[in-house]
Amino acid sequence: MEKLHRIRAGFAISHDDRWPARIFWAYVIIAWPVILFRLGDYHWFFRDDFVFLAGRNGRWPDLVSPHGGAHWVAVPKLAYLVLWQGFGLRSYVPYQAMVVTLHLACAVMLRAIMRRAGVGGWLAMAAASSFVIFGPGSENLVWAFQISMVGSLAYGLAHLLLADHEGGFDRRDALGIGFGALALMSSGLGVSMVGAVGLAVLLRRGWRMAALHVAPLAALFGVWAVVAQPTSESIFGRPGAGELLQWVRTTQIATFEAIGHFTVVAVLLAAVLVGGMVLAWAPGRGQTLADTRRRLATPLALFAAGIAFEASAGLGRWFYGDQAAQASRYLHIGAALTLPLLAVTAQAVASRWRSLTPVVTAALMALFLVGIPYNWSGFGGFPFGPGYMEQRERILTTAVRMPFAYDVSDDVQPVPDPSASDAVNMGFLLSAERSGALTPSTAPITPVVLNEFRVRLGVAQRITDDFPKNCKIITGQIRLAPKKGDRYLITEPVAIATRDGDRQNGPTVVFNPALSGKELTIELPELQLVVTAPAGKPSFQFCEA
Repeated sequence: MEKLHRIRAGFAISHDDRWPARIFWAYVIIAWPVILFRLGDYHWFFRDDFVFLAGRNGRWPDLVSPHGGAHWVAVPKLAYLVLWQGFGLRSYVPYQAMVVTLHLACAVMLRAIMRRAGVGGWLAMAAASSFVIFGPGSENLVWAFQISMVGSLAYGLAHLLLADHEGGFDRRDALGIGFGALALMSSGLGVSMVGAVGLAVLLRRGWRMAALHVAPLAALFGVWAVVAQPTSESIFGRPGAGELLQWVRTTQIATFEAIGHFTVVAVLLAAVLVGGMVLAWAPGRGQTLADTRRRLATPLALFAAGIAFEASAGLGRWFYGDQAAQASRYLHIGAALTLPLLAVTAQAVASRWRSLTPVVTAALMALFLVGIPYNWSGFGGFPFGPGYMEQRERILTTAVRMPFAYDVSDDVQPVPDPSASDAVNMGFLLSAERSGALTPSTAPITPVVLNEFRVRLGVAQRITDDFPKNCKIITGQIRLAPKKGDRYLITEPVAIATRDGDRQNGPTVVFNPALSGKELTIELPELQLVVTAPAGKPSFQFCEA
């Protein structure tokens, strides 16, 4: 076996990277169908997917208005427009394939960044492999809408790699700036990624090259900001320094635990990061401070971008607390922006004592690889797991088959959900079905199903400013025989079902005023209804409008 070695920036690296590269690429290639057709096959159109699709119904999207108050999402909107034309709502796989592909492209580019920073082939393979099937960040692997955030990450990494060279401005830099523009137009993460490129180029090539990479993108984003007026501030205002630091601290700790799975492994990884930074900057072995700065420029810039992104996320979501700071999407981005620096510092530790390098490298590889078997179990968790997705698909593809589907108002929502856009209504679904964009379900329409949808379509939930009157506290149930057009107001969740005389003869449907409005309007004639408190509640309040 060839044992030719060279010293690059103070690290011992094997010329022969063929086997770790082959193993890594095999893992990536296998991961694509595994994620798409096995680990993520439970997912269906969900919340923000419908924000991009419903109400627009294939028409040209608004490419300027911010999404969620702060995100420029022109690129994802265009992607959804193209896929809608070809696939509609008939299959989620083409939409999901986009985010799986972007995620795996990120894993490949992370390994390339590690190798360029002087990390040996086997250690880079282990570190990048921990990101390939990253269960703690599964939201960014299987939810198609996350082409926004994962797209910004992928385009930003491409920009970094294209800008990572010596010499003057050339075609690689121009192409990199194009990728930077795509990152900005995909999500708010793009701002942090452009900042990472600016810092990395500054450390490696000087301020003039950094300005050439950042200035045109800053101008582009500035023009959009003037037109779109984005804001990252929540309705509760901005957090104090303490709340923001707590948010970043929580996300950082959760990121290390997500990579290592076990707390002891997370602590060891953090120790490797700190100790390896000291060793990486230590003088000796023929490397100068400038060599070290250039080699660590990209990993350091990515880590700084991760902190900046976590802080920007905290500005708008701090009031949700620690649980939101550990959201799957943030762990995915945090891991991606932390792993290159972790790999570099691990290599510094492994290379410090040459005679022990193989043993130490194997131990460090184990820290990255130990969590992989457990990561596979991080898909499809509660509350938005297989059961939730299956129920949503069943309801929306069955509603259009009801014999009374055209008898209700277009704005009736079979599943009221403010996070999914109020345009996911009967008008949208029936239009999609007529155009062939929606394939109706084929399950039998039993009396139980008919009675369920008499409630889902026959009782419309809407937002209103009307003041409730004649309110009653009901213990048990109240039976209604309303006329079409009758209106009621609810101040707390209620469960409604059809009845036959005094006997309930259909499943209950829960209406929550805190989510989708307090007004209930009867849309179908001759309904016989029974209203009760949801499971676990002894009573409820029911009012007239």
